[in-house]
Amino acid sequence: MMEMSQFIRKNFPFLVQAKSWLLRVIVMILVFFSLIWHFMGLLDVINDSDTFAATEREIMAGPFCVDRYGHSITRKEVQIIKSNEIEKNYFMTIGIPTIERVRNGNRFSYLIPTVNDLIKKIPDRVKDKILIIILCADEDEESRRRVSDNIRKHFYKFIKSGMIQVIRVPKRFYFDFENLPITFNDTTVRVKWRSKQSLDYAFLFYFSYGLGKYHLQLEDDIAFDEDFFDCIEDDISNRRSKWIILHYYRMGFIGQLINSKYLRLLADMFRMYFFEMPIDLLYFRPFQFAHLDDRIRFGSRFVFHHKGEFSSSKNDEP
Repeated sequence: MMEMSQFIRKNFPFLVQAKSWLLRVIVMILVFFSLIWHFMGLLDVINDSDTFAATEREIMAGPFCVDRYGHSITRKEVQIIKSNEIEKNYFMTIGIPTIERVRNGNRFSYLIPTVNDLIKKIPDRVKDKILIIILCADEDEESRRRVSDNIRKHFYKFIKSGMIQVIRVPKRFYFDFENLPITFNDTTVRVKWRSKQSLDYAFLFYFSYGLGKYHLQLEDDIAFDEDFFDCIEDDISNRRSKWIILHYYRMGFIGQLINSKYLRLLADMFRMYFFEMPIDLLYFRPFQFAHLDDRIRFGSRFVFHHKGEFSSSKNDEP
């Protein structure tokens, strides 16, 4: 009984904060069935083949997720910059969420140098097999317009070719960030920031699911080794044991190469437990429950380097 109590306090701190035993029981039942649901879904994914059941046209034409009211969201409606339709399965999708930094009232962004360095170091032989998805995660429309205009100015050729997609998250996808439970002794501002980050990543994973065989998750303020892509490609070709995620950065959620068939599972978990813990801890949880955490491994070496000096988490600090 004591071990169960400690497990609940450690893994589900929001249960402890519930004001009545009835509410705790209800929440525990819901959590239990949600874990069973996701565990069964994980088994289905593991036993499935690497091919996608949906056709390319079905993937693009239909909704890829729903908002908080259960209404469908399509890929076309979230495009900030219109580009060629995605008509094929890619070898790799690359996700880059971006947000303007605000310091002393001045706004700036790391995005353009990062994307420029990325495109420069992707070999020409595979450029037509790569889809870069930039998620403009600023909440206000003016900031999104400023960022998207800058992307269009510097990368119009790649937008026109379809290599770069620029998207946004509809407000109706987000939940209410006010009065969230405080976990990990974080400040209210910090809890709100990381909760929004979890939902942004969930949305990006929903969008990316079904478009490529692998998904590389990056941030907007990193540098790349000259041969980063060759290193990743060699690891994919030469690795004999089964894997779900390969790390190419020493910490956090930067430089994660994900087998794309797990993206929807991860997105569901991010969305369900968005406020409970930081995303660099949350992504690990479903595979722990399924005893598959040994399939989350390090790549042959680290090929990404964090260069940003100012985190977007500092934007809202007084």
